[in-house]
Amino acid sequence: PDRKEYQAGQTAMILAKAPFAGRALVTVERERVLRSFVTNLVGNAPVLQVPLQAGDAPNIFVSVIALRGAADSPRQHKSPEYRAGYCSLKVEDPEARLSLRLEPSATQCLPGAEMRIAAAATLAGGAPAADAEITLWAVDEGVLSLTGFATPDPLPVFYEALRLAVFTSVSLPSLLSEAPEDRHFFNKGYRIGGGGAERIRTRFLPCAFWRATLRTGPDGRVETAFTAPDSVTSYRVMAVAHRGARQFGSGQARFT
Repeated sequence: PDRKEYQAGQTAMILAKAPFAGRALVTVERERVLRSFVTNLVGNAPVLQVPLQAGDAPNIFVSVIALRGAADSPRQHKSPEYRAGYCSLKVEDPEARLSLRLEPSATQCLPGAEMRIAAAATLAGGAPAADAEITLWAVDEGVLSLTGFATPDPLPVFYEALRLAVFTSVSLPSLLSEAPEDRHFFNKGYRIGGGGAERIRTRFLPCAFWRATLRTGPDGRVETAFTAPDSVTSYRVMAVAHRGARQFGSGQARFT
């Protein structure tokens, strides 16, 4: 390939170093054969053009099978020949990233006061992301600092490189085997206490609130309210969002 990474909509230029000229079957593969075309290989290092589509993210495999019939064989004992080669292309979908902006109603509040958090989701081009589902929550920053917890970003999780699940064979059982990618999932929990104040405080919550199924309106915005805990501390508000099966994003903000 002429690049290490592509974007959907671009055309990959692939150098095919073939031992002979002739017809070739080019297939774009991953969990199945996504598309294919037949071309002529001219010379010993022709360049193939493979247009990339949005569904190719996060990666695809391009297979080239060169064929030469027995009639064209230069060997003394003529027989058909084939050669096969693969390459992997990393493809990014520029429309996959959702931008998520969180807007607390205040950066500082008193224990027990009402807090409102607004979230605004936008598409890659800046248009509002309507009907995006958002999970929104806030956790004591002191607890998060104990583990170095980073605000999750769902995009690389859902766009992790996929294995090849297509097998090409003539009379051999397989020409290529692939090992599945490792995946790791983590869960964390928190429990902490609190201190004294001018009034008796009892709601010491490491997780100030949790809203799992918020949906943005036509303007790409959604808002929720909650009662601030009695903990005198700083909270990180975190959010992850998805819109359909292809668009993901995350964001964060803080209040004290």
